[in-house]
Formats: sequence, structure tokens, C-alpha cells
Amino acid sequence: MTDELELRWPDKYDAAGQRRPPLRPAVAMEVLERHGEAEPLGHLVLGDNLPVLSRWCERYGGEVDLVYMDPPFMTGGRFDATRKLGGGADAPSVRVPGYEDRWPSRGAFVAMLDDRVRLSRDLLAGHGSLYLHLDPTMSHAAKLLADDVFGRENFQREIIWRIGWISGFKSRVNNWVRNHDVLLFYAREAKSLHFDRQFVPHLPGYERRSGKPSPNPGIPVDDVWNASPAEAILKGAESLDSIQIKSFSREKTGWGTQKNESLLARLVLASSASGGWVVDPFMGSGTTMAVAARLGRRFLGCDRSPLALQLARQRLLALGVPFVLERATSPGARPDPPRVTEAIARDVTCAQGPDGWRVTLAGSLGLKLPSAGDAADGGDAGVRALDGVEAWCVLDAERRVVWDATREASARRDLQHVADIGSRIPKYLRGYGVMGDICEVTLEGDPRGPHRRSYTPARVGPPPPQT
Repeated sequence: MTDELELRWPDKYDAAGQRRPPLRPAVAMEVLERHGEAEPLGHLVLGDNLPVLSRWCERYGGEVDLVYMDPPFMTGGRFDATRKLGGGADAPSVRVPGYEDRWPSRGAFVAMLDDRVRLSRDLLAGHGSLYLHLDPTMSHAAKLLADDVFGRENFQREIIWRIGWISGFKSRVNNWVRNHDVLLFYAREAKSLHFDRQFVPHLPGYERRSGKPSPNPGIPVDDVWNASPAEAILKGAESLDSIQIKSFSREKTGWGTQKNESLLARLVLASSASGGWVVDPFMGSGTTMAVAARLGRRFLGCDRSPLALQLARQRLLALGVPFVLERATSPGARPDPPRVTEAIARDVTCAQGPDGWRVTLAGSLGLKLPSAGDAADGGDAGVRALDGVEAWCVLDAERRVVWDATREASARRDLQHVADIGSRIPKYLRGYGVMGDICEVTLEGDPRGPHRRSYTPARVGPPPPQT
């Protein structure tokens, strides 16, 4: 009999009463894209983070400075991403499924978290840190779980992040208004912890009573964030108000649970060194990866959503850093051979007419596809129009429609472009995925109602030059 406090959940112990080791599913990595000539600064992986974490432990175990985990919060909700159809401020938008945060029980949620927290600990160097980001729904259970994995002596701080100002639906609740998230901060080994204190600027007019200059460059950051007068005056990208309430932030990707770069920059600067490894196994739109790359750290990011990979990939391409995009696959699995599915061949056609290429989804009016040579200014109009398009159609050698999601391919101008999907067009044809994997084609604006067709992946190389 012990008086020790313990959190229990299904399958914590095996039949012999021993602590079950973390699951380590086998996985293989398929390289989809390489960007940059230099040594890759990091890797993005499409797939379930449990086998990916296991694979990373084999390769990077004991080397990582910082693991940031922003898992689902067990809210019971569904989170979408908002994507624009075409370029321009007035372009229409569509909501795309991101992920569902639904679990059969609290025990199932904790069991999911347990394996991933334990593998994350194995990744950390002795001086490394884990930040586990949750809300009050399950942070109490996660604290007991992390105490069990890391040891209570390695718990450092419970950080309260005040999300920001209160307005709209939040202000109408008949209760205290929830306005914070929780970050649980653990050291791999407290005695070896790497930590660089962070500061916010002194308030205007600040003077010490002695009249001497402050020994610090500002006010040391405590464990309650975005709630002090010094932080309240931070504006724009420096502010720690949630990105979700910043109406005009240029950081926004449309991902429903995106976090601020200012929030992640504080963690990365405090708990990693230049050139160190930063890991985010629930990376979403890639904020951690973008911040790590910008601050000169190496990074490993994973998500099971193809759209999340698209967003993270886009941010890294904008930074111009070398990186690798991979897909987690079953060991021994071979990539599907290039093919066009029967559904695509049947429902989607493409033909060249006097006004350019036109894609037609069965029963629709079709979308015009200006080619790169159509523009009077040297053929750049089609390329520029792609700035607001995240996925587009290409043709195979037999002129059947297949899909490609690489902006680099379009920039090389060796593909036919889908361009200028604007509000004047009554129907929108969209494909989402990575390297040609299509998750969904959505036709909107039809008076008969929206139509969705789901296709299996189809991947081919670029078509031959038009003769």
C-alpha cells in the first residue's frame, strides 16, 4: 500500500502488473520532395506521429533540445481550415476539414498522450525540455501523466497563456470567461537544463529608484504570459494575443488552431540553442517549424493532415530554407505506380480550344486554364495567378487530368496551369494534397447544391511539352 498519488488509464499496466512500454510501430519513410541544395535544415512528415516518433527516436534519440506538443484538447469539436479560392482580398473562401478532436473517453485520450510523451522524453538530450500545450479540459490529467513519465523533480513550471481581449461570443457566456491555455514545462534532467531567460521591454519612462541602469535588458518573463502592462503594449507580430483574434495578421494560414509565431519564438529562444533540434509531432500549420527555421534551429515536424503539410510546406518555401518532405508508410510498401483513376478519367476531362485549356467536372460549366504563353506581358499572368491557389490540375501524356500540388513545378512552367479561380466563376474545382495525392474535389455554387467526389490518389510526372 502506498500513499503516492497516481493517475490510471486503460492499458497502463500489462497482465503482469508491469508498466507497459510505449508502443513503437514500425514505419518506413518515403521521400516526396527535397528543397534546396544545402544540407536540409529539417524534415516534414505526413503520417501518424506515433510510428514517426518511434522512428525519430532511433535516429535522433538523446539529441533534441526542445519538444513542443500541441495535441488535440479533447474538446469534442471539429476544426476546419479556411482556404481562399483564387487570389485577391475579395476572393471567396471555402472551409476544409482539418481534424476531429473526439475521443471515446478521457482514458483513451490519456493513453494516446502517454505513448507520445514517453517517446518525446526519449528524444530529448539531458539538457532538453518538453512543453505540453493544452487547455483546462485535460491539463490536470496531463500534469499527472507527465509527472509519471518525467518525474516530479523535473517539472519546471505551469505557464498560463492569456489568449487576449474578450469580445463576441466569449463575452456572452453566463460564467467566468475562459481566456487562457496551459503549457506544462518539463526538463529531461533538471540539473542539466538549458534555459535562456527571456525579457520584454521596460515600460516607457522606466527608471530605477537608484537612477542606475537596469542590469537586465527588460522585464524578465514570468509564468503568466500576455497579462502584464509590459506585454500589453506589444503590438503586431510581437503581441502574444492569439492569432485567432488578430483580424489582420499576415501570419494567418486559415488553420483553425494555429498558434502565434511570437508564442513559439519565446519557447524556442529560451529552450534551444542555435543549430539545435526542435520537434513538433502535432505541427498543424507549421508554426513551430517556421519559427525554428527562422531562428536557425533544425526541426522535425509531423502531422497526419495533408492540408497541414501543405501549409507548413508553403511557410518553409517562403523562408527559402532547405528541407525534406516525407510520407510515413508501412515497411516494405511500394509507392503506387503512376495512374489516373477511373473516377477521374470518367468525371474530369480537359480539352484545348481557341481560348485556352478548359477543365470540366461532369455536369459543370468548367474552368478556363490560361497557359503560360497566353499573357501579352511574356507569359507571367498564369504563374502570378497561382499565388492564391494551393493545388491545381495537370495533364498526363494522354491528356487526362491528374493532380499536382507543387508550386515549384508550376514555376518551371512545364505544366499546364490552373489559374484565376475568381468570384466571377460560378463553380470551383479544388484538389488538396501533397505531391499529387488528392483528398477531395469540391464543386460549389451549383444551384442544385454542393457536390463532393472523393478520389483515390493519382500521381504522374509532368506532361511532355506541347508541340
